[in-house]
Amino acid sequence: MALTFPQDWPERAPMLEAFAAALDAVDPERAVQSALSADPFEGPVTVVAIGKAAAAMARGVPGPASGVVVSDHVEPIPDGFATYLGAHPVPDESSEAAGAAAAAVIDGSDGPILFLISGGASALCELPVPGVTIIDVATVTASLLRSGADISEMNAVRKHLSQLKGGRLAERARGLPARTLVVSDVVGDRLDVIASGPTVGDPTTFGDAREVLMRYRISPPQRVATALAKGDVGELSETPEKPIPGHEAFIVANGEIAAAAAVRSALSSGVPARVATTELSGDAVAEVQQLLGSANAPGMTFVAGETTVEVTGGGTGGRNQHAALAAAIELAERDLGLIFGALATDGVDGPTDGAGAVVDAGTIVRGAAAGLDARHHLADHDSHPFLEASGDLLRIGPSGTNVGDLWVVWQQ
Repeated sequence: MALTFPQDWPERAPMLEAFAAALDAVDPERAVQSALSADPFEGPVTVVAIGKAAAAMARGVPGPASGVVVSDHVEPIPDGFATYLGAHPVPDESSEAAGAAAAAVIDGSDGPILFLISGGASALCELPVPGVTIIDVATVTASLLRSGADISEMNAVRKHLSQLKGGRLAERARGLPARTLVVSDVVGDRLDVIASGPTVGDPTTFGDAREVLMRYRISPPQRVATALAKGDVGELSETPEKPIPGHEAFIVANGEIAAAAAVRSALSSGVPARVATTELSGDAVAEVQQLLGSANAPGMTFVAGETTVEVTGGGTGGRNQHAALAAAIELAERDLGLIFGALATDGVDGPTDGAGAVVDAGTIVRGAAAGLDARHHLADHDSHPFLEASGDLLRIGPSGTNVGDLWVVWQQ
């Protein structure tokens, strides 16, 4: 899988090789094959695969199997499967159509069901609770994405507006033999958080969902407010708190596996390397500044996880590009002699064609030579055009996997 820059950067090859090795290590098809080889699931199996890694995960299932794949892009799928494309990161009518298709496949099954879940599923596949429209869900989701709320907070709301999330998808299996395999994009690998936990118990409540909206001063559409209020007083059924009886869920790929593979790649290139943490979280700019300030070991230091960005500007970018541009400003001002790289492992950082960026102390000068002001672009959340102009933007296209973000600081 090739990661490319707008211009040639041969001296950055060891970093790109490490990123590529990380992606290869969390290949969803091989992860599912390995899990099912170790613990076979008797067929014929009905498969419901949802998320950015859905197609690849479905290809890892041995026959006989059939079912539905819900993703944000088209990939080859096995015979007997149908593909539905949903929207991400904000759901739309296509997500609702995908949700209806997934529900219908489960409702029509009379045998074992295998759920294959990966990041992005929360937006890609949706069926709103009665009285709430998909437009209502989209409006709330967009507000949450801009608010700075973390993934657990966002999902507390989304679960309680959905007929599929928070264990409800597994409830539809009606006690049939069922199993879930998960590619995790969530810090800490909490099964109730990944993809809004469609097949596991949910510790959050309608009251929690209402509290999140109040905390971030989000005024939801009236139908959403009404539904949450009804749920809070028991007029709508709560999501199942306990695990679904007879249903087991397993993580088959995550950021820890990706980071470890990146380290092995760097070491094989003769570059000292280590993993500092696989629990990266918090504000993207604050985290990257702390990471750069604490860099004191030669070689590459990797961190994995997922940060947040409170979007106040009207530009184009993603959290990894935003962090990279903030890092570039820091590197230019402090002359730290470091290179910083940020990669969205799904290959799609925000609503852009970039996967992230690799920056150094010269990034700001290169952007300025194109007539762009780094601080203005950072304030306007417009990192993508700046990094394109500076030559530091990373592209890969949809990778077919999703285990969160991988950052690296390289002290040469």
